[in-house]
Order: sequence, then structure tokens, then C-alpha cells
Amino acid sequence: MAGARCIVFREFHNPAKFKAVTVTARIQHIVFDALEKHPEGLQWAELLRIIEDTDPTIHPKTANGVVWKLVENHPETIHKPARGRFQLKKFAPETH
Repeated sequence: MAGARCIVFREFHNPAKFKAVTVTARIQHIVFDALEKHPEGLQWAELLRIIEDTDPTIHPKTANGVVWKLVENHPETIHKPARGRFQLKKFAPETH
């Protein structure tokens, strides 16, 4: 089910639709978009800055809470290769 939600976030490229979704969905959309553009991953603070720059109406503590739960809510999509660093699993190096 969580995987299906990730696909839905990608469909909100129209700003009129983007504002109609929940704050959590908006934050997750911003994060997934940023991580797509940075295959090496992003640090916690970088993600929070990108969220703030993209949508200043989002409260920083709300953004912090959503980022905090990313790996827990999307374990099939996001992982933490190092402390405080987030990366999409599809860009993670293969370990055998």
C-alpha cells in the first residue's frame, strides 16, 4: 500500500492539485522529488532546507516529523546509508 502512495505523489505536478493534498503528502512529494534528483542521497538538514525553499507555508516541525518517519513509512523505497542521510533504494549500491 505504501508503494502505491509513492506513485500517487508523483501525479501532483499541477500546482492547483498540489495544494489540495495533505501537508504530509506535499512534504513526501517534495522529498521524493529531491531524492530523485540526488542519487547519492541527501542529509537531513538538506532535505529540510529543500522543503522550506519549495513550500514556505509548511511548518518546520511538521517537515521534521515527516522526514523523521520516512524510512519507517516507506521502507521499500527509502533507506539510510549513513546516519542522517536519506537515499532512494533504487540508487543504493548493491551489496552481495
